[in-house]
Amino acid sequence: MKTPFHNFLNYTKGDRRAILALGCIAIFCIGILMIINALKSYKSNHEAKDEANNEVCSEKIDSILSTINAQSNSFDSNNANDNSKTSYNPNKTTDNLKEFDPNTVDSITLIQHGMKAYQVRNFLHYRQAGKVFKSAEDMANTYGWTKEDIERLKPYIIFHKQFNSNSYASSNINNIKKNYLQEDKASRLNGKNDSTYKSEYPQKFKRHTLLDINTVDSATLRQVPGIGEKICEAIISYRTRMGGFHSREQLLEINIFSPELLEWFKVEKNYNIKKININKASFQSLNSHPYITYEQTRNLLRYIRLYGKINNEKDLLSTNIFTKEELDKLRPYIEY
Repeated sequence: MKTPFHNFLNYTKGDRRAILALGCIAIFCIGILMIINALKSYKSNHEAKDEANNEVCSEKIDSILSTINAQSNSFDSNNANDNSKTSYNPNKTTDNLKEFDPNTVDSITLIQHGMKAYQVRNFLHYRQAGKVFKSAEDMANTYGWTKEDIERLKPYIIFHKQFNSNSYASSNINNIKKNYLQEDKASRLNGKNDSTYKSEYPQKFKRHTLLDINTVDSATLRQVPGIGEKICEAIISYRTRMGGFHSREQLLEINIFSPELLEWFKVEKNYNIKKININKASFQSLNSHPYITYEQTRNLLRYIRLYGKINNEKDLLSTNIFTKEELDKLRPYIEY
């Protein structure tokens, strides 16, 4: 009985060569597919890890805000059940709202007085940076606070003796700041030293400051009220992957970026955005751009390999790799 090997030997020399060539091609294709699948798996794991880190950051923020909002809802519910509740009068102090000192007030009290969660957060950050309030007007320097907020709170604001403007000597300012910083240091820093504390709470900019989002560094970013370490890292990372911003609204594509922070940024028209040459770019440079997916990268390189150079936007749109909307976003970042 003849084996497949004997049958193979019965073929002509040309047939045997053809069969071996086809076998080599098949092995090569299988190897390519395995490499592509491995790269796809690696990217998926990497993206999953990034998403997990972002989710952890978002969960921490949501946890803080939900605690504050829960206390606020509880307070509103109690007021709703109070038959003696009347319409709000800013010039009248009620039994439900207590007086407070801005230098020692907690977040729950501010929420009960009608302040929003982000305003409370900014106020506490401002105070933790070393600010000591000597008058109600000083509170208006906090990002997000309005004159109307201050007028509404004035009937409830008091100042303890050491913060009274009449007896507040300039020679004692630094000592009082130091005492209030040290009171919360153990609970907030878990044993970190003073230099670490100061770096985590840098001096914040005043309102109407504009920063060029394409050139600002991380240290300067953290001086913007409402921007901490996580948001700062996310902005710098996204800018690097993007190659620069052509519009400040692109910051909203970062999932932990708050819309109210847009007013601090601008984009200089003369900034040279880093462009990608569609016909010469590597797999890694294409795939790392936020506006180009893994599938689009693979299909684009395959198209160029099979059909040659892409000469213009019309040629690129005809490949059906990108939709018109996707190409509109990508246009400032590619060249041919």
